[in-house]
Amino acid sequence: MDITGKARDLIRSAVHKKGILASPSERDNYRRIWARDSVIAGMAGILTADKVIVTGMKKSLNTLAAHQHYSGFIPSNVEVGRKARVSYGTLAGRVDATLWYIAGVCLYYKYTEDKSFLDKHKHHVYRALNTVETWEFNGKHLIYTPLSGNWADEYPLHGYLLYDNCLRLWGLRLFNDLYPKKVDPEKLKSLIKTIQVNMWPDEKSNHKKWIYHKRLYDEMKQKEMNHFRAGFHPANYYNIFDTAGHAMAALSGIVDKKYMIQILSYVEHIHAKIDLALLPAFWPVIEQKDPLWIDLENNYNFSFKNKPHHFHNGGIWPVMMGLFILAFRNLKDSPILDSMTRSYLQHLKSDEFAFYEYIDSKEFKSGGQENLCFSAAGTIFMLADKENMPFLLPNDV
Repeated sequence: MDITGKARDLIRSAVHKKGILASPSERDNYRRIWARDSVIAGMAGILTADKVIVTGMKKSLNTLAAHQHYSGFIPSNVEVGRKARVSYGTLAGRVDATLWYIAGVCLYYKYTEDKSFLDKHKHHVYRALNTVETWEFNGKHLIYTPLSGNWADEYPLHGYLLYDNCLRLWGLRLFNDLYPKKVDPEKLKSLIKTIQVNMWPDEKSNHKKWIYHKRLYDEMKQKEMNHFRAGFHPANYYNIFDTAGHAMAALSGIVDKKYMIQILSYVEHIHAKIDLALLPAFWPVIEQKDPLWIDLENNYNFSFKNKPHHFHNGGIWPVMMGLFILAFRNLKDSPILDSMTRSYLQHLKSDEFAFYEYIDSKEFKSGGQENLCFSAAGTIFMLADKENMPFLLPNDV
């Protein structure tokens, strides 16, 4: 059974004249060009050398650039109907939309070498890069994400987050491959060091100049460290495992052998907790007794989805698990990654290849929207060979 083909066909069916839709579904919210979804689907097209999907990626990037805000940030999504309504976020702007656009332009050019496309987007990328740099606010290399400011828009994280900062680093390193003289090498070095030192506090670290928040850092470094922290803000660290954040850390080149061994060991610990080789988007689950519960239960627009083990709160997202498997398998093959792939494929078959949004981590029932390109792309990531992987990586990673 050609599972990659099924996933690819779903994404193909969502290719529109303006780009790749979130889903071929007729529901309004999914008949839009989403920055994040489009680029991730485009990555799946690159990995499978699918011209239809890669062309859809180009159309998505063109649509997003056409609606770039005058301040420089990129839309979260653009409607494809007559009105072409544009959203830059609801309760908060989506930091990662701009970051995915920057990376997407670089990935598309790296794969196609379409110089006219790059010339068309160069000015838009520069504006986006300049805007992102202002999100550091204090010029100390880490961007600050507001609550609801990225893909996990109903999860209670804000501040200096692993996912957004590694996504930025990945895009910046890809851009540096295209324009080596345009990115300050000292800036890249500072960004790498600041992420590594602050997201993995280590009592043996001698990098005092990179420490952001010394008091919190000194408290955190006393604790057992076995994965990057999901992030921190002026009042606290998030002692949470972020699957997408770790995926972007690996793609951006900051996961060394020491980190990888400990991270995969922690993933095994999660598998033991949920009794199945699948990886939730965030772990541990936030329960009603936890301090973050108040922010979690009030952070939604229409209905509360984040009950324990569901949605962002311990839900298993095929796209984020797929990104993790892809990124870590590129570093080194591991039985843990193979086990996760097998577990997901068994579940996908039992769902008759519906490509649901997420799976709950308690009863392992699928939830959210079905036929999502997001989830189809995650499936392709899990099954991808390494032939086209270099197109997704900075040259020095």
